[in-house]
Formats: sequence, structure tokens, C-alpha cells
Amino acid sequence: MPARPKIMIVDDSILTIQWVCWALESVADVVGVPSAMEASAAAAREKPDLLILDMLMPVLDGDRIIEALRTAVPGHHLPVVLFSSMAADELADRAMRCGADTYLCKDGDAASFRERILACVASAGNARVARKSSVTQRTENLARVVAPATATTVRGILVAGRVDSLTRDALLARCEFALIEVRTAAEAMQRIILSKACLVVTGPDLPDQTAIELTHRIRADPHIKHVSILAIEPDGDTKRAALLTASGANKVLLAPVEVADLREAIAALTSVAPRRNARLLVRITVEMTTAQGTESVGNTHNISRTGMLLDVHQQTSVGTELALSFFLPGRKHAIRVTGKVVRLHRYDGDNPIMGVRFVGLSTEDGHALEDFVRAGRKSADGD
Repeated sequence: MPARPKIMIVDDSILTIQWVCWALESVADVVGVPSAMEASAAAAREKPDLLILDMLMPVLDGDRIIEALRTAVPGHHLPVVLFSSMAADELADRAMRCGADTYLCKDGDAASFRERILACVASAGNARVARKSSVTQRTENLARVVAPATATTVRGILVAGRVDSLTRDALLARCEFALIEVRTAAEAMQRIILSKACLVVTGPDLPDQTAIELTHRIRADPHIKHVSILAIEPDGDTKRAALLTASGANKVLLAPVEVADLREAIAALTSVAPRRNARLLVRITVEMTTAQGTESVGNTHNISRTGMLLDVHQQTSVGTELALSFFLPGRKHAIRVTGKVVRLHRYDGDNPIMGVRFVGLSTEDGHALEDFVRAGRKSADGD
């Protein structure tokens, strides 16, 4: 991804253009175009890294604008994000049919908007190296920004509906994958294709379809029928579990779900071996040292010898290195270590979640962390 990408917003509403400029001013150079008729010429002149396009505008609809824009910049795939106040399921359908890379609803959440736009830019940069023409093979990373450790494309885990905190923790621990949350079955079908999801996790029934119906619908679609499906039956209903299996779920877990069973299922269905470094779910206050002094970053969600997951008060950018310090319970001396931000995510109504990898951790502090995590997990297993 460019150090400071150029993003173009085409919208007939000056207020919307001003809002986008404000939301992205700290991370990107934004070019506003208030007329659909000017979009092609502006794209050819500015050569943006990504285009944000209002779906419904006077004279030209979004699908015709996309066709004109890609003709205006020959040999270059211009990533397009549809940005509209339309209903999510309708917007998802329009994005699929007109060939947009993805879509965003106008919900006024600037932090989430900024995070998802940066993810789109990063994803487009990776895909540009070897892009395939089929829309079913495009890649997105919308619910979380991940700094890839290799040149390979980050695969996604799609969560259909709200899941409990235990399931969320287990999924967030799989830093090899982008986590994508959806709230409707229609959006799930769209996102599975766009994100190349390798695993779909279903929980409670969605507003527009039951988990059983969604599972059956996925298996009936030739483009996505091979994706793995992990179904969590929230009421522990064995009859519904049998129906989920019959509909095509690879694995069904009955609530209450054991942590070990959940981790094993996720690892098996994503074909990823369990982590070498054990993690412990624990709340520890973490501080950060800056030029202005020491301030609280937030509280840990989980911790291991190699890093931590934090509920933070405010987010920073992926790749940022922070001077962190924290105390392990029962230890007199603070652990001081550089933490590199490797991923960010924000859940509706919750604080941002930040994944941090430790850099330059001392041997003594590393052993202290290992002992702390081992003792905590042993205690939890004993309970």
C-alpha cells in the first residue's frame, strides 16, 4: 500500500465529499469530484489508488460510471468502492452486478470507514500483482486491517451474525486470517465471494434467513459450495444440530462450547496447525510511553510470549511501533517492550481491538510471560 494513498470520491453531495475528506485527511490525499460527468476525466488525470463512488447520482448510475472509468485508465484496474445509503443487501447485489470491488454503507462511523478504506487500498495493492478477471476471485479485507507477513493474499473467516465472546476470542487469535462480520444472509453470500473466505461461522439465526437456510444456500451455490462451515447452535438443540449437519455444515458445536473444542474445530477447518505460543485470556492494563509522558493504552484481551490483543481507547495505524509497559500479577518489575501493531478491528459499539507483536523482548521477560501464561492456563483447565 502506498505510504499515503490518493483516493478519489465521486458524489453529487458536497457535504458527503467534505465528510470523506475529513474522515481520511490523516491517512490519505483525497480528491473530490462533485459530478458524475467529470469522473472519467478526473480519474485519468489524477490516477487515484482507489475510487469511492456514490451509487445513485444524476445523469449516470454507478454501473455506467464504473465502465467509463475503467475505459479512461487503460491497462489499470481502478479499485472501486460503492458508497451509498441504500440497504446493505441491495447495495451488495448492485456491487456484484456492476463489478465494483466492494461496498460501504453511509452510516456516519468515521473510524470504521477509515479502517475499511485503508484495508481496501492494501488489498487492492496485493491483488494488483496477479489479478484475475472474474469478480468471484476478487479479494477484500474490510472488517480488519492485517499486515501480511508474506506476499500471499490474506484469507478470510466470515462470521454470519453475532457470536459470543469466547468464539470471538478464538477467531481473533487466528491472525493468519482477516475477520469479516456480516449481519444478513444476503450480505454473507456477497462477502464470501468477495473475500475468498475459507471458513464461514454461523451462530444465531439472521434477520433474513435461519442458519440452516444459509448453510443450505451456500452449498447450493456453485461458486462457494466448497467453503468450510462451522455452525454453533446457541441453544444446544440437538435436532437443529442434526439439520445443520444435513444442510452441509462441516462441524456443529452445541452451546455451551468448550474452548478446546472450538480451537480444534477452527484449526481443522482452516487447515492451520494450532499456535506454538499458548495464549491466556486475561485483563492487564497496558501503558505507552510517548514524548509527552506515560498514558494508558487499554486492557489486554489475551496475551502470549509473542504478543497481545488489546481493547484500546483509540486506534493507531498498522505498522506503528509503540513503547509499551505492563505488570504481570505478582511480579514487582514492569515488562517494557516495543509493540508493533499488526492488525486492527472495531466491533459495533465496542472499543477498537488492536493486535500487537512484541519486538526485542528480553529473555528474562520472555520466560516470565511463558511462566505466567502456562500457570494461568493450567489453573483454568483445573477449574
